[in-house]
Amino acid sequence: MIPQTMRTLNYNHLYYFWIVAREGTVARAAEILHLAPQTISGQLGEFEVRLDARLFTRDGRKLALTDTGRLVYDYADNIFRLGDELTDILKRGIQIKNQSLNIGIVDVLPDLITYRIVQPIFEFDNVSINCRTGRIDKLLADLSIHRLDFILSHSPFNTNGNIRAYNHHMGDSGITFFIAADLAKEYRDNFPACLDNAPLLLPTMNSPLRRTMEQWFRQSGITPYVYGEFDTSSLQHYIGESGAGVFVAPTVIKKQILRRYNVGTVADIASIKESYYLISPERRLKDPVATTIYNNARNSLFTKKGIDISRREVSEEV
Repeated sequence: MIPQTMRTLNYNHLYYFWIVAREGTVARAAEILHLAPQTISGQLGEFEVRLDARLFTRDGRKLALTDTGRLVYDYADNIFRLGDELTDILKRGIQIKNQSLNIGIVDVLPDLITYRIVQPIFEFDNVSINCRTGRIDKLLADLSIHRLDFILSHSPFNTNGNIRAYNHHMGDSGITFFIAADLAKEYRDNFPACLDNAPLLLPTMNSPLRRTMEQWFRQSGITPYVYGEFDTSSLQHYIGESGAGVFVAPTVIKKQILRRYNVGTVADIASIKESYYLISPERRLKDPVATTIYNNARNSLFTKKGIDISRREVSEEV
């Protein structure tokens, strides 16, 4: 582990280390750097002393990175890659460069929710996005080594001391029950009793929303027939459209679902909520794009006014 008492970093040492790690041997690095192998070995030794950490272990004729070595290499790789980009930009005389934003998206977050959250990005002319979907633990690991700028999640990050990250609560949404359009009135007139033993298409038990729904079922005296469980929402919506069962989605995207699928609403339940978070490596958001996303979600998307607008834009006959 790199000690906090280390105040400065010798970038010559870091560069030598980076080349050796990339090439795998001191001899090969010496050829590239036009230095004696003994000089590079000495510089690496000083670097390890300064960091108070072993960076390499011997693997036959090659050097293998330790866990600390891999961490240092990831940082070095980013530093020198950005340096190469800067040099290239200055050589070509380009003053303004597109910002590439790396966004992690928890894999159970509905695509329509994600789209509405990131929609303000498209107002920036010089920003491109790279969206990576995955499990929260994997995304947090990438966030910790700066491979991601921030994460969009349906649940907060539980601090464990190993990863430095902060939760920025964007807002909450109730849920809406949907079913195929030709069945909607029949279910709507007898809600919530209509759900007792009705075929339901639900999120898996790994989802906080599903656990909240199970509690609501018990309180309402409903015994659901779980016809299908889904990690992703799109397939759930298509199967629900076919008439196979009742499905749920956040009320904040009700308008988009009614436009995209031939379904109708059964009921809105405000007491069953799902929360949404932007997780960043900084306590206070500084990046203007991330700040815009957060402010738009908090002040417009996840507000009663925003949901009411969605309701008014949908015909009551649906």
